[in-house]
Amino acid sequence: MFFNVQEARNQLLNHGQVYTIRPKLRKTGRDIAVTGSYYHKERLGEIQIEFVMKVDQERYKEELQPYLIASGFSDIGSWWDEAKKDEKGSGYLFNVCLSKEAGGSRIK
Repeated sequence: MFFNVQEARNQLLNHGQVYTIRPKLRKTGRDIAVTGSYYHKERLGEIQIEFVMKVDQERYKEELQPYLIASGFSDIGSWWDEAKKDEKGSGYLFNVCLSKEAGGSRIK
């Protein structure tokens, strides 16, 4: 899973957990967090991905409020705008936890 947005990446690396909005449903379970591009990516660590909910475009402010504190963003508007800048409509909220950093140390 790519983490190219600085706020979300920093939240994940500094706190071991982040709520992230994605434009499409995706697989859950174990994966690798990376940053960069498809051809030049840097591994951030092993992650565990859990689907939380589909976020309605009309109700996103109310639905996302409980998750803002672990999003890496200071307000819901900037979080939603960043998540939806390339794709309009509803989004999908995932909880991502870092299980092992790229250097091999385990996160508690």
